[in-house]
Amino acid sequence: KKTIKSLPFKEISPKVNADELIKRLKACLKYVEECDELEDTYSSQLTSLAVVLSSVAIAHHKRKEVQLLSACVLVNLLRLYYPDPPFTENQMKDVFSLFIDQLYALESPSNPLFNWSFSLLEQLATLKVFTICLNIDAQDTLAELFSKVLSIVNHDQSTKVHMYLMDILIGIVQEGEHLSTAIIDTILINILEPQKSD
Repeated sequence: KKTIKSLPFKEISPKVNADELIKRLKACLKYVEECDELEDTYSSQLTSLAVVLSSVAIAHHKRKEVQLLSACVLVNLLRLYYPDPPFTENQMKDVFSLFIDQLYALESPSNPLFNWSFSLLEQLATLKVFTICLNIDAQDTLAELFSKVLSIVNHDQSTKVHMYLMDILIGIVQEGEHLSTAIIDTILINILEPQKSD
């Protein structure tokens, strides 16, 4: 297996101009996607990278590509650090919010950022990332997730997109011992409203 032996990409920083930052993030994403495991030697460097990517300056960058690429890198870092993500509980909530915000590109297959968003979705579903929310105080984050997913599902999407989106929600329902009223309300609204329009 290929392991992390070096970090062959330039520093990721909000101070870098947007086009250069996107270029660096693409190189960073390619690198972490190819990593199968984490070597202790580089753990601190990647932890610092994870913190930078979850910062407000990057997560709320004016360029959508920066936000989405950062999310794709972060989900791969979670895979490498599993089962101990390199974040505090509050940082973890910020990361989840970033993930949720990037799902918008799935609404239309013609969106130029669709492929990155789909790659993010695939990882989120496969790794069952959002079940971490069940172990921290993040019911609001889960309610936000349910609302986003149920608002973007449509007939233009592929079966795979629907499958991954539903896998995420069903996994949370199955593993959660208690779901907040906000989550239950979101589910019920999305069931009842379409029936009213019919």
